[in-house]
Amino acid sequence: MSRSTSIPAWVVFGVVLLAEYLSVSYAVDAQDLLRPAGLQPLLGQIGDVAPLAFVSLAAVFLTGGHAVRLRLRALSAYRAEQLSTVLWGMAHVAAFGGVLALGWFIKSLDVSSIALARGALAVWFLGVGVSGISLVLALWSPKMVLDALGGLRRELTIGLGVGVVAWTAGMLARLLWKPLAWLTLELVHALLTLFMPDPVASTEEALVGTSRFYVEVAPECSGVEGVGLMLTFVLAYLYVQRAELRWPRSWLLVPVSAVFVWLLNVVRVTALIAVGTWWSPEVALGGFHSKAGWVFFVMSALLTVYFVQRSPTFCKSAVVPPAVSPNPVVLPEAAPTSRPRTPAAVATAAYLTPLLVLLAVKLVTGLFTSGFDYLYPLGVVATAAALWKFRRHYLPIELGSLGWPLGVGVLVAVVWIVGFVEGPAPSQLGQQLSALPAPWGALWLVVRIMGTTLTVPIVEELAFRGYLLRRFMSPEFHEVPYRHFSWLGLLVSSVAFGVLHSQWGLGIFAGAAFGLLTVARGRLADAVVAHAVANAVIVVYVLGTRDWALLG
Repeated sequence: MSRSTSIPAWVVFGVVLLAEYLSVSYAVDAQDLLRPAGLQPLLGQIGDVAPLAFVSLAAVFLTGGHAVRLRLRALSAYRAEQLSTVLWGMAHVAAFGGVLALGWFIKSLDVSSIALARGALAVWFLGVGVSGISLVLALWSPKMVLDALGGLRRELTIGLGVGVVAWTAGMLARLLWKPLAWLTLELVHALLTLFMPDPVASTEEALVGTSRFYVEVAPECSGVEGVGLMLTFVLAYLYVQRAELRWPRSWLLVPVSAVFVWLLNVVRVTALIAVGTWWSPEVALGGFHSKAGWVFFVMSALLTVYFVQRSPTFCKSAVVPPAVSPNPVVLPEAAPTSRPRTPAAVATAAYLTPLLVLLAVKLVTGLFTSGFDYLYPLGVVATAAALWKFRRHYLPIELGSLGWPLGVGVLVAVVWIVGFVEGPAPSQLGQQLSALPAPWGALWLVVRIMGTTLTVPIVEELAFRGYLLRRFMSPEFHEVPYRHFSWLGLLVSSVAFGVLHSQWGLGIFAGAAFGLLTVARGRLADAVVAHAVANAVIVVYVLGTRDWALLG
């Protein structure tokens, strides 16, 4: 666990590949390439193959464990021949430039040049391959690549298998959604008849509800997406916990969990109609409709894990309750009914629980709000309670000079304000605050500022820099000094932090800045201060300009 002196080669490869992929996607639309070539019916669904690659790579990382980390370390080194690096690098630049130029050329063609467009498209695909191979050879020798891939045959096979299963399930879901939608509609209508005086349903138009509020059972309401997510989760759980489970009976969890999550979706749609009928159509179609699916999925996943870990039928380590006897025998010492938690498990709970509480409360309160989360103070209170519960695990708090944290915080805030791009729906936060009675609006805003500048920086830095930044260096992450550095930890923690925010590009930048500050200063408290300063500067800017979109 020593500090790296240079950027690993595999990080350079990933960054360059991602940047070039985004450049091509922005400059050249695939449909523009396929349309003049007359190949849209054949290749128009090529985008469906992309998830196969992403899921497969994710499965390789999840299942490979130590073997993948070893190969990544091997691919951290660059090829020794500098002349080869220069030549292959020049070849890559030329090939990628040709890909862009040829894409723009094909895009300019019309249907009268079909033969020319098809030939150019074939050359374009060939150029993509040459560009990728030349990038690989600019960084590594063929022997380095073959040795790395050869040592991961098992992990690559498993990853490809998981990817194919997930991709196939997604394709099959498109065929199954119509019968599932019909069955969902019938069951929802049956439930509504139990407590609604005016249930209505139309199988022809896929509508179900009441005479006062009804919804269309679209593909996303049929339960197919939830079933696909649940199957992916359960299969991953079965693999990770394979040593603890009883086989082959554990395979029963696959169909049982799929049916369970689909039935929960029926309950979700019924609850949606109930909210729209009895309470507010705006809340039903706003917060409840967009967030209830995730709430029910998380609930079903947690219930599945809870049930399995406590069921002797599926789990070897589950404790079998003793039989009740009319004359119980008192043993000298009762056997433990659960395994003691390791220090790493306790530290993981301390660093992650506050963020999970914040997200859970936000998700639940979002069910009952539409656009304006007037229940936001509940999240601040619950998060503060979680921090208080684990407070002893965060001591001692060391804070050095404030110059660097203040500077990094102001830099992140300025970049965020300048680079912020408002979504297609303008923020209504200002109007919604004005609509509240003055005392309640002021109180909500004060609590929101407290949450943004105090609790949010603490819980996010605990999770992303305190836990995730160090977790890739050792399972005993809490024993890793903050000055120890891992490019993988910085990359994953920054991307995960960015994904949590709607402005994911700005979020990745902020996460990287806070991560580098943590490593450079060797203290998590400095990152917390920088994060709080950044949020405080943004709040001051919002209050001064009334640009409420920056607060979400």
